Amino acid sequence: MNARTHEPTTKEHRLDLHAEYVAQSSAGYDASLTLHPREVQALATRLRAISAIAAVLQAGDSLDVCVLGDYMRGGLIEAIDVMSGDAQGVLSVAHDRATKNAAKGITA
Repeated sequence: MNARTHEPTTKEHRLDLHAEYVAQSSAGYDASLTLHPREVQALATRLRAISAIAAVLQAGDSLDVCVLGDYMRGGLIEAIDVMSGDAQGVLSVAHDRATKNAAKGITA
């Protein structure tokens, strides 16, 4: 069922993850990025946290290692979403800086 229109999902309306990946693969990054140490640290921290949360979610799904309630699972998924958004923000700021520098003829 389509959540927006409440109509049954047809084959033409299904989400095509591969098409989305292809459409988003470059993500508009067309300039070389130079990251400041604080940006690298921010990215690394968020990626480590996402990896740790994924491990907890996987453990909760396997062989009674732990039991995750619906609220805990939802909170962990939301945390992944927030951290990935933060990481994308860091890259966006670096991309904006690189684009401005390229327009001024400044290379990294």
